[in-house]
Amino acid sequence: MKKFIIPIIAILLVNCSGGLKLSDDGTPEKTFVTSFLNLMIEEERDYEQMREFISPSYLIEKNAHDYKVNSYFPVGFSVDSYNEGVIITQIWGEDKSWVHQLTFKVVIENEKYYLYPSSNDGEWIDPWFGINAYIND
Repeated sequence: MKKFIIPIIAILLVNCSGGLKLSDDGTPEKTFVTSFLNLMIEEERDYEQMREFISPSYLIEKNAHDYKVNSYFPVGFSVDSYNEGVIITQIWGEDKSWVHQLTFKVVIENEKYYLYPSSNDGEWIDPWFGINAYIND
């Protein structure tokens, strides 16, 4: 019995005693989301690279490894606020003809940051956790 308990305790101590954690001020999480938003504004989207931002546990849970990552086609964005892994952003089109507020949920898995999506439709994954569309109307 001791042969099984000692390794389990060791694993728990390692997993609970440090490692990557969500920050208080959101600086690394905002940088992570900024990297993702920069991919969204590229003319030629790299959907494979965008999928690397998606939570591996989400991909497994939803059996979504082959799904494409949904994207708007913004020309600009802002990262507005952070609270315990939740980041509020705005994206917009040319001359801010449209503005959407996207909420991203950042999670940590395997000592890395990932986006935890809100949904998928069987072919596309929405990488944001929430959206408030056309907030400029």
